[in-house]
Amino acid sequence: MENVKLTILVVDDCSVMRFVVQRTIKMCGFDQAKMIEANNGKEALKILETHTVDLIIADINMPVMGGIEMIEHLKETSATSNIPIITVSTESNQPRVDLITEMSTSFIHKPFSPELLRDKLLKLLEKKAINI
Repeated sequence: MENVKLTILVVDDCSVMRFVVQRTIKMCGFDQAKMIEANNGKEALKILETHTVDLIIADINMPVMGGIEMIEHLKETSATSNIPIITVSTESNQPRVDLITEMSTSFIHKPFSPELLRDKLLKLLEKKAINI
């Protein structure tokens, strides 16, 4: 996977978590991935006006605009509706987790193992390659 050039948008209000996600992605063999960071959903939507990304990894509970509202906006816009999204959250309310799972492409509970994130990435990228 070293030769795969991806652009990944990491959306989380915690800079430490953004670092952990990016480090995990690099550890999983995506050394060439370009990372873009956003502190919240509103900032992410603004970034997507000028950048094309292959994947979004986003928290759900954030100030200004949370992940659910951000995903709703992404799904309503044709330019962003097909971007794979991995939601990463501490959310434990099962009905909310079910809603998030329906809306996004994949869901991971925090804390997570590097292997779990790697497996989700590989699965999503395989699906995306098939759809191209």
